[in-house]
Order: sequence, then structure tokens, then C-alpha cells
Amino acid sequence: MDENSLKAVRFRICTDCLMLKRALLQCFLILVCCSELALNRKWHPYKGRRYDLTLFIRNHNVTDATFFRLVGVDNTADFNVTAGNTFEHTFEVRRKGYWTLFVEFPGDRYAKSPRK
Repeated sequence: MDENSLKAVRFRICTDCLMLKRALLQCFLILVCCSELALNRKWHPYKGRRYDLTLFIRNHNVTDATFFRLVGVDNTADFNVTAGNTFEHTFEVRRKGYWTLFVEFPGDRYAKSPRK
């Protein structure tokens, strides 16, 4: 082999190694960027967030109420509270939202509270 062909072979091997290193570096950077996007909470806003919500409902003076229903975000509670007593319950909720209280009276009459 003459000296020129030997230089050409070395140059070709060197450029092949550089292209391989560049490709590996690009793959690594793409992998890091994709993992950052996957772990970003912006894309999973409610995953992993849980709230313990405790509600107290006091029946001040409603003596003829027969049934209470509390409807909220992904939860429903049915209960009875006599006049002067308090109902307490803790919910595990995954997102924030509104709660509505329904009260049933004799004779198929209902009352609905504003959203809170």
C-alpha cells in the first residue's frame, strides 16, 4: 500500500467514527428531551395529586328532612342527620370542584343548595 491510500483509509475510518459519535449524541439528546417531556407535570396535571377533603354538614333546625345527598367531584355521599346534629365525612378527591347538597322532604319534595 502506498502512503496516499493509507491516508485515505485513515480519513474514512476517522469520519465514520465521528458520524457514529454524532449519531449517538443526537440519540442521547432526543432521549433526554423526551423523558423530560414525559415527566413534566404540565402534561399530567392531575396524576398523583390527591386531596383529603373533610366536610361538616350541620342540620340546624330541619326536622322533617328524611334524606341528604352530597354530590361532588367524583364522589357522592348519602346520609341522614337529625336536627341539631352534624355529619362529618372525609373524601379523597383527585381534583378540585363544586359540591351540591340535596335534601329530600316527605311528599317527594327536594331542596338543592347552591354550588360551593
